[in-house]
Amino acid sequence: MASIAEVKTALQGKSRLDRFRITLPTPEGVVKEVMVKAAGLPGRTVGVVELKHKGATIKIGGEPTYNDWTITVYGEDYEEYKRFFDWMNAVAEFSENVRGNPVDYKVNNVTVDQLGIDNSVIASATLEGVFPTSIDDISYDNESTDTVVEFGVTLSVDSISFTRQG
Repeated sequence: MASIAEVKTALQGKSRLDRFRITLPTPEGVVKEVMVKAAGLPGRTVGVVELKHKGATIKIGGEPTYNDWTITVYGEDYEEYKRFFDWMNAVAEFSENVRGNPVDYKVNNVTVDQLGIDNSVIASATLEGVFPTSIDDISYDNESTDTVVEFGVTLSVDSISFTRQG
């Protein structure tokens, strides 16, 4: 049986679910770390194409798609909320009913870094073709006196690549 010290040594630098960092460029090219409460990595689905051959059905891999990416953002003031709101206006502006050009509103090089206990980057996921599709409500109530404002953002993702450090 391993001692506590041996277990702690074996876990040094290993990933933890609560140790991550998200860096999100804006469509204007400003790169900023986003303070988030929760995030994950989007899942991926490969569709199925059924081919008929001599009375049998053969299934082959079809179109790959990524699930939407949901993050929960901390917002000390309205700036973070407004940042995503303005970004969504670049996608589809409400009052004029104008759609933006995907080249202008999609961002690349969004990174989700998995951090070790010493804050070093263990692994990174890079998301490409990212843009927001919805922002959750901010709910106010008089009983949440010590609660930081938080809201969810759902983003569409075109692709993901992974790199491992060290």
